[in-house]
Parts: sequence; structure tokens; C-alpha cells
Amino acid sequence: MVKIFLITLVCALPAMAAPPRAVALTFDDLPDIAADEHSMDQTEVVMRSLIVHLRDAHAPAIGFVNEDKLDDPRGTALLAEWLDAGFDLGNHTYAHVDLNQTTVADYENDILRGETVTRPLCAARQKALHWFRHPYLDTGKTLADRDAVDQFLADHGYAVAPVTIDNSEWIFAMAYEKAASRLVRFRLRRAYVRYMASRFAWYEARAHTVFGREIKQIVLLHADTLNADALPSLLHMIRRRGYRFISIDEAMTDRAYESGDRWTGGGVSWIERWGVTRGMRESLFDGDPSVPRWVQTLAGARDE
Repeated sequence: MVKIFLITLVCALPAMAAPPRAVALTFDDLPDIAADEHSMDQTEVVMRSLIVHLRDAHAPAIGFVNEDKLDDPRGTALLAEWLDAGFDLGNHTYAHVDLNQTTVADYENDILRGETVTRPLCAARQKALHWFRHPYLDTGKTLADRDAVDQFLADHGYAVAPVTIDNSEWIFAMAYEKAASRLVRFRLRRAYVRYMASRFAWYEARAHTVFGREIKQIVLLHADTLNADALPSLLHMIRRRGYRFISIDEAMTDRAYESGDRWTGGGVSWIERWGVTRGMRESLFDGDPSVPRWVQTLAGARDE
């Protein structure tokens, strides 16, 4: 009788609800943002650490490749390892070209040059090379340039990969490379996770400003030594905020990504682009959390 009661009680309990928030993890500048300064041994550590941390967390991810970082065949092998671990790759132009600083024709040529290695790697694993990420998130200084590149991307089977949680993680990464001791690196990792928590909170609030609700977020990260070391703590923080990890394809099913976007300014979050396109004041998106001054000083870079 007791056993029947317990079975009935368990069956009557509601199913565990999925976390209400969701985020796609995207990594720019694969295989290594610091490939010009790092040895290939260091690049291998970065990529393999990211793969292990993501796999341990059962977190989908996509990495956006700059193929000018693939001079050593081991770089291509690392991209193959990334794919074989179940993650996706996207195009980030060949040489991290800025659309706001070059011609449309040169930019389009760099897109095509940036798929020479990546497309066959994906095809060999029955994966599509579908997503494109603009370097610096610069999508064109004029609507004519922007529309021309968007049409070019569509004609070549690409879709633009937006970013909703933008940040200056790259400044922390620069400081981390320059850190003189383990203690400083420890302080940087802790400060980085706190900073990213503040960025998540900021864009959660801005999503409510624009849409009146939570949206499926897409966060921008980089393939760097900082994330190779700090990713477990970062992912733990994100989960504590109530997020589950999803693919970029799932994130894009949120109707927020159907919003109009006629932005022609510098690289900013799509949440701001959507808000301004809807007629909201740009000042509503001022005052976002900045990198601590001591980190900027150590990096030798300003968070503007």
C-alpha cells in the first residue's frame, strides 16, 4: 500500500521545468585570438581546453574562424578536433577585416577567402558552413554597404550571427596575457566572471526595455588563454543566473531575431540595434558596465 502511494505521489509531481533563460555560446577568432604571439603549442592548449570545458558542461558552441591563423597545419587539425567534439564553425572573414574600414568588394573577397579550409572541413562531417560573424560587429557605415553584403552572404548560403550580450572580454584577455604572476591571473579570472555577470544583468534588463520579456541570448566570447582557464567558472556563473546552454540555431528561433535592424553605427549589441530601429533613444543604452580601471591599465587598452 505504501509503495503504491509513493508511486502515485511521484507521478503526480510536475515535471522539472527547464531553466527559464537560454544562451548560445559563440567564440570568435578561432583557433586562437593571440595566434600571432602564441606558439602553436600554446594555441593547442587554448583550443583543447575550450573543447574539454564545453564538453564537460554539455554546452553547444560555435567558433568563428579567421583562416589567416592557419599557417601551421596543426591549426587546421584543431578545427577538425572542434568539429569532431560536436561543435560548429562559422566564417569570420579570412583576416578579421572591418567592413567599416574597407570596400564592399574587398570585404566580400575576404569572406570567400575565409572559407577555403573551413567549408571542406564542415562538409566532410556533413555540417553546413552557415553562420557568418562580422569582425568588430561592424555591419557597414551605410545602408547600401550593409544591404550589399547581406545579399552577398545570402547568395553564398550564409546567415548573420548576431550578438545580444556584447562585452569587452578581449581587454581582460590582453591583461591576462601580460599578468606577471599566478596571483594576478587569479584576480583577473575572478574580476572577469564578476564583470560578465554584470554584462548579463545589463542585457537582460535591456531586453525587457525593448521587448518587455526575456529573450534567448547570444553571448560573444573569444578563443583565448583567459577562457581556456576561466571557462568553468564562467559557465557556472551563467547557470546560476538560470540559463541553459543552447545552439545558435535554437537561439535564433526566438522571434526577437526577426526584429528590424537598420543600424549603421559601430559594433554594438543587436538589442540596442533593435531598440534604436524601433525609435528608442540611443541614450537608453548608455551606462553599460565597464572593465575595471586596473584591468584596462594592465592590458594597455581602454574600454570605450
